[in-house]
Amino acid sequence: MKRLLLILTFVFVLGAIFAGSAAAQDVDTTSLSFNPVPYVVQPGDSLSKIAFQYCTIWQDIYRYNQGTIGPDPNRISPGMVLYVSDRCNNGTVYDRGPMLHASGVTNGQFYIVAPGDTLYSVGQRFGLNYKIIMLGNDMTSTAVLEPGTWLYIPGFKEGQALTSVTITSPQDGDVYRLPYTVSGTSQGLEASLLIVRLLDGSGNLMQQQQTSVQKDGTWYAGFYNVVGQPKSNGSIEAFSPETGATDVVYFLFSGY
Repeated sequence: MKRLLLILTFVFVLGAIFAGSAAAQDVDTTSLSFNPVPYVVQPGDSLSKIAFQYCTIWQDIYRYNQGTIGPDPNRISPGMVLYVSDRCNNGTVYDRGPMLHASGVTNGQFYIVAPGDTLYSVGQRFGLNYKIIMLGNDMTSTAVLEPGTWLYIPGFKEGQALTSVTITSPQDGDVYRLPYTVSGTSQGLEASLLIVRLLDGSGNLMQQQQTSVQKDGTWYAGFYNVVGQPKSNGSIEAFSPETGATDVVYFLFSGY
């Protein structure tokens, strides 16, 4: 009898291990709010190179494909299938108009730098991480923007009328503590429903709220009683079910 119990226990544990291993290889595409597209890794690819093609950042790709890639984001191989959020074509890349440190003009897919401009602010104006603009223009982190420089803006189409959602608070890199009040603006979505989601660093949903866009285009949502690990990465996504317009920010949980 004892021998039988030992055998059954071994089979159970072995099955659990294989099941867990198989699950780790799956990508939960239902958690992707940016209409994920499959991408087959090509020779010479890196996550940064793939991210540039889709107007996103490599951390976003790795977050959703960590089970496939493994613990080292630099180890991807040709033929590997990754799911990527295509931010170039989901309505988030558009000209939000002149703003502080991004007051230049556009011409086609290019932005003409004005005095006092910064890469970060130009990225905010077009809804892109500034690193994507750097990659698109072969720039280094020490590059200085000279007035009159033409910057290629990946995914931008001048004059295209799009609905949009923008998270204005928090911003990328902010450190936040509960309770969280998320606020933002929108274009062409007055009185529409928005879904705002709080996710942990692995892309797992922690809490979701529904809110309505006000007549002036502003909106806000509050997150309370969230249980999670302090001093960990997280993200907030705002999504319009009606049009697909989406925005996302990444920040650090400082505590609960």
